[in-house]
Amino acid sequence: MRVGPRRRCKGAYECAESWRTRTRKRSQGRFAVLASGDGADVSAGALKIDAYARLLGATLRAGQSPAYPLSRRTMAYLVPTMGCIRAENVDLAHGYGVAIADEVALTVTAIDNTSIVTIELLSDPDSSG
Repeated sequence: MRVGPRRRCKGAYECAESWRTRTRKRSQGRFAVLASGDGADVSAGALKIDAYARLLGATLRAGQSPAYPLSRRTMAYLVPTMGCIRAENVDLAHGYGVAIADEVALTVTAIDNTSIVTIELLSDPDSSG
């Protein structure tokens, strides 16, 4: 699995940088795709990034326990930005993260009111592995 931009820049000015912002409703009680390198996510309203990755966010009240299906053969990194959560029987305080591999779904339970950021690495469609 390749991590990084989809194309390589040969010179300092050959790859155009772009900046975009978008106001989104809070993703209360569920995971929402905020930015992605997947065209289907971008068509559904996510900001486009030039990487094989998906950035998710969730805002949870204590006791909420959403699940998010992970792509096949993927890895993810999850970190609460406030509050505490339980992910796969591991308790995490804000600022502490966990790497997730070889799982078909990501399920978390909010111990406190919390916000979560998750990065899911997507498979490179040009990769054979």
